[in-house]
Amino acid sequence: MCGFTVVLNRAGLTARDEQALNACIAGMTYRGPDEHGIWRDDHVALGHVRLSIIGVANGLQPIFSEDQSLVLVCNGEIYNHRELRARFVADGAVFQTASDSEVLIHAYRAWGDDFLKHIDGMFAFVLYDRARGMVICARDHAGKKPLYYAETADGMVFSSEVKAVRRFLDGGGTLNAEVIRQVQAQRYSLTESDTYVAEVHKVMPGHVARVGRKEALTLERWYRCKPEPTFEGTYDEAVEQTRSLLFRAVERRLESEVPLALLLSAGIDSSAIACIAKALGHPLKVFSAGFSDRSTHDESHEAEQLAGHLGLDFTRVEIDQSDFRNELPTILSYLDEPNGDPSQFAQWYLYKAVRQHDYTVLLSGIGGDEIFFGYPGANGVQVRGGTRPAGRLQRLASTLSASDLGARIELLAYLVRKSAYQRSIRNRPVLPEVSALLGQQGRSTLTWTDLEDRDLDQPIDRRYSRLLRAYLPNNGYFLADKLGMAHSLEVRCPLADRDLRAFVATLPLGFKFPREEAKGLLKDALRGVVPDAVLDRRKTGFTPPSTYVLEAVKAYRNRYFTSRLTTLAQVATDYYCADLAAAGGREMP
Repeated sequence: MCGFTVVLNRAGLTARDEQALNACIAGMTYRGPDEHGIWRDDHVALGHVRLSIIGVANGLQPIFSEDQSLVLVCNGEIYNHRELRARFVADGAVFQTASDSEVLIHAYRAWGDDFLKHIDGMFAFVLYDRARGMVICARDHAGKKPLYYAETADGMVFSSEVKAVRRFLDGGGTLNAEVIRQVQAQRYSLTESDTYVAEVHKVMPGHVARVGRKEALTLERWYRCKPEPTFEGTYDEAVEQTRSLLFRAVERRLESEVPLALLLSAGIDSSAIACIAKALGHPLKVFSAGFSDRSTHDESHEAEQLAGHLGLDFTRVEIDQSDFRNELPTILSYLDEPNGDPSQFAQWYLYKAVRQHDYTVLLSGIGGDEIFFGYPGANGVQVRGGTRPAGRLQRLASTLSASDLGARIELLAYLVRKSAYQRSIRNRPVLPEVSALLGQQGRSTLTWTDLEDRDLDQPIDRRYSRLLRAYLPNNGYFLADKLGMAHSLEVRCPLADRDLRAFVATLPLGFKFPREEAKGLLKDALRGVVPDAVLDRRKTGFTPPSTYVLEAVKAYRNRYFTSRLTTLAQVATDYYCADLAAAGGREMP
């Protein structure tokens, strides 16, 4: 796990380019504290910082082909590198390092521009083909690793971070008010290709970019997983194949030359990883978040019970309300883009604790809900009669009776928590300053509906296409990368596995959504592997107490907007708008 910046200047690299590149590398050492390297020719320079995980003793980047005609920088892990290496060596290839990333060079040599379909991993990389004068950049199928770019006066710049790209822009860039609006309304950006800086864009998940010394930038999709019911087996066979792919996904992510741990909640996804790893003979050290007030958001007790059942070493990371208030500006500074998801607090302190215990790799259950239909609200478009399944409020109300004091107390407590949650986290009107600038810029508004793949037959597939295109890469995987790397920690997500996702997409709706039950297929595949008590437990979610978030928002002092800030998303956008303005970016009206 690493970070990189690459600059192409068609007119020839300048002293300013080199100064900016050196500053980029110095500014992202937390992404790769172990080694750094810079290489350049007359037109292209590649800089890299390395967090050593595989090929620790021999994996410095940039990596070169034997004849020096190909130069590579990569952030991520190639999970099928052993199979590929064995194949290439058998064909006579000579490897220069022990790094998993080097197989990208040999894959490109073997298969040309079609090489990406042979790669299984989480990655963002830049490969410079010196003979063609071509820079090739790609991002993994799910969007696990970030890849930003911008056009400059004489070329292009690519990087793992927005702030690195901004170093090559006059005035640091200008504000994209539509992305700020999205974050304030939704807590994270919906757009697949834009950032809050108008000049800085993202290579979309499953896409490859090419640009040359003489060729303009082109973007092409190299991967798409479209739900198509082509599976012809029985449901039991689908369950068995799902189980097999789950085991394989976990096993591939257990490879590491440095200590590896697991982020464990009481939920199905992380519990599945813990149980599968133990079954594979690799019991993991586990960490779980707890809150000092022992609120209903605290699942650490249930996580500890599972760890005890499996005989795993368990650590509870207790988070106090004052921690949120004190470290919010620091957390925002590492995010690199505005984000208002309150789970960032818990993730920050968990990752910090994991690194303090000398672990470098952390497995996480992110991604299971989006593959296995884990959100009851989203599932409501498909359930019988088109009605949504009963929510918790309905379930609690249905249990009430005049003599049932316990149920009445639980219902009251739920309503109080729900009200506080809505005040602190739920969507809010966009601040008037943003609306005014949005009108001036004349940008079109992006909505959730725009993200649905309309060529999908099933409403539920269209609903989840939104989450796979926006929520996971812009929020779930985004936070794992930015906050994990802030502590020099690699976060791996077995449930983001390409083969697992592709297989589930081949199943008929009745197989992947059995009994119209959230995660029904996953639960059936895990029976006998994960305790029933875990599989049947109500979904809670990885969210801190709302009072913690409210206190942090209240303590923040506006740096940019004049309106009162009432949500974490508004605070996050205020922070980044102020940062951009300080660098010379466009002011609000």
